[in-house]
Amino acid sequence: MKKINYKVWLVRSPEVSKIEYWNVYNLLKSIPGIITYLTNEKEDFNVEEEENEIRNISEEKIKHNWFFEQCDKFRYDSDIAETDMVLYLTDLPNENNLFLKCDEENRLNAYIQTSDYHKYFPGNDTRYPIAYHIAVTVLMMQWFENTEEATKTINMNRSKGGILDFCSYKKDVILKLRTADLSAEEIDSLIEKKVDPNLILTVLEILEKLRSFMLLKNRWGLAPKPLVMTIDLRTNKFYFEELGNIEVALNPVQMALYLTFLTHTDGIIYDKKKSHLEHRNLMYKYYNNMKSDPLDILDSGFKDRMALIEKTWKTNDFSIQLAKIKKEFIKTLGSELAKLYYITIDENSKTRNIVVDRQYIEILDWKGEVQDTKSYLQKYIEKTSL
Repeated sequence: MKKINYKVWLVRSPEVSKIEYWNVYNLLKSIPGIITYLTNEKEDFNVEEEENEIRNISEEKIKHNWFFEQCDKFRYDSDIAETDMVLYLTDLPNENNLFLKCDEENRLNAYIQTSDYHKYFPGNDTRYPIAYHIAVTVLMMQWFENTEEATKTINMNRSKGGILDFCSYKKDVILKLRTADLSAEEIDSLIEKKVDPNLILTVLEILEKLRSFMLLKNRWGLAPKPLVMTIDLRTNKFYFEELGNIEVALNPVQMALYLTFLTHTDGIIYDKKKSHLEHRNLMYKYYNNMKSDPLDILDSGFKDRMALIEKTWKTNDFSIQLAKIKKEFIKTLGSELAKLYYITIDENSKTRNIVVDRQYIEILDWKGEVQDTKSYLQKYIEKTSL
């Protein structure tokens, strides 16, 4: 059995969108298994600036060795363990127009092509094929010692739907990703090479999840269909069970602000001159009414979160928090689906609102019991109306 060490560093090339990078990273992190994904990237970035940034990428084909040099540089600069895997994510075109390639000198280095997927998946979320190729690359790194070994198993002909289909005809990648399966030859090879069964099962789980996400997306067409978001008041977590319990990471202030808007289905009028005061009062009323529950017993962290919220009232501009909430939903769901969940503004009426129908919100109370969402929200909007 090969040595078990499945730490994978995902390195963002400068031209790759930070939004795209974090979409992929958070998607992979949400799927359980024995692979640990790591990053040195900082999450602090402006979503609107990233969305509007113009990226002029040269069409010049880059030699494979250049990408592997970037992997080695990252290893040296960050003091990465020799047994860790390093995957360089890049939009730059490579000399053979490959989706991925491992380094001949160090099989734990590889690069993943992250651009041009819109040509093969029109209207689809590109984080799925990128995540797919990352997972397959991790498996290949533990599977083959060199390219010569890999070539014996890789299907160089037209795609049959196996994970090692070469896809010389690039559009064949659609079949490979939608099938997300191992061919008989691939299974025999994995057994022969004594690849860790737990790693195989983890990668297959990832591929199956990605396949189901893509098929679900295809059924929506271009207009995303809402998914149920669970708000667990016991753990103060927002997550999507249909997406493998992937979590939207909001801090207490952002959660309080979000819940405030969630209760107001018709939205809240936005006025820059007094929005700070209005948001503060709404949040205070909402949480003050919740204090009537025995929270000291059921939620020992409630007082600390209240203190943080009250501190933020005095020191922070809520527009910053709204922007951060938007960023977290985009990171978790992708730009299209996220629009249904983050707080938007109608420029004509100056109303801020959360678009998603509240039937897609599931609330678990402090005892873990599912509440009737409409009644639950109505109870608080009556107490917190302006």
